[in-house]
Parts: sequence; structure tokens; C-alpha cells
Amino acid sequence: MPYDRAVAQNEQEIAFVKTVLAEAQAKSIKANREYCGYIGLDAQGEYVATPPKRGRKNSCRSGPVPKDFTALASYHTHGSYSDDHDSELPSVADVETDVYEGTDGYISTPAGRVWFIDGFRMTAKVLCSEGCLQPDENYKEDPSLGVGRIYTIDELERLYERENKL
Repeated sequence: MPYDRAVAQNEQEIAFVKTVLAEAQAKSIKANREYCGYIGLDAQGEYVATPPKRGRKNSCRSGPVPKDFTALASYHTHGSYSDDHDSELPSVADVETDVYEGTDGYISTPAGRVWFIDGFRMTAKVLCSEGCLQPDENYKEDPSLGVGRIYTIDELERLYERENKL
């Protein structure tokens, strides 16, 4: 699907997304599951979101975009904290899915970060850092994780390849 964003990202959208993700984040941490959905515009041009849909530990399918709104972005959570899984960065699949769907994306992490996936540029950028949303009380900071910058899809691929070789 080609990338076709109806309106440019703005502060109103970011504030709306943080509200939607805050609700999904609480459910996600409690259940240790990803939750996902879509952010869009209704017929009056107001921001709307699909209800957070429960997924699996490391994946979530939002389902079809409702016919009654224009999709701008997907959203999903990364569940609760685990020593076994790096959930503070978007995965390559997170970026690829938004590119494939022709949308942007928003992701919340166990530390309470919010990421923005630019589906056109194929990049991931931190919108707000640790503690922006309610963090998982079990979250432990990893000082070696270079969070706080923009990653291209190629950089994410190299990071995940390096981690899987260790």
C-alpha cells in the first residue's frame, strides 16, 4: 500500500496518541501482552482511535482499518519488562509493518518511552523518553542501550543482528 498521510503530524496528534497509549500501556503491562490499534481522523476531522486490541507477548494484529475513519498511524505497546527481550527499541518488523500498511506508527515501551515510526522515511524516533508514560515497575535500565535518537531501518537491522550474534 503506498504511503499517503492525510495530515501532517502535529502536537494535537501527539497529545492524543499519548492518551491512547497510556490506556493501552496499563493493560499491556498488567497482562504482559502487546495491545494495538489505529489512530485516525473521523468525518469531522477529529482524532479517533480504535480500542486497544489484545495481542501476544511479542506481536499484535490490529485488524482491518474501520471504514468510518482515515487511518494516520498504527499504535502498539511492547508489554511488560523482560530481561530476555529488548522491548525498548522498535523492531525491524515494527517499521516494516507500518511501511507495508502505508502508515506511520506509535509504540510505547516498558520504560514508558513513546516512539514514532515514520513510514515514509522508514525511521524510528523517540518522541518522549523514559517515564513519559507509566513505566512497568519491574523495568531495569540498560545503560548500554543507546536510546534517544533516530534509527533508520538499516541501523535497527544491524543492532538486532549484533544482539543475536552475542
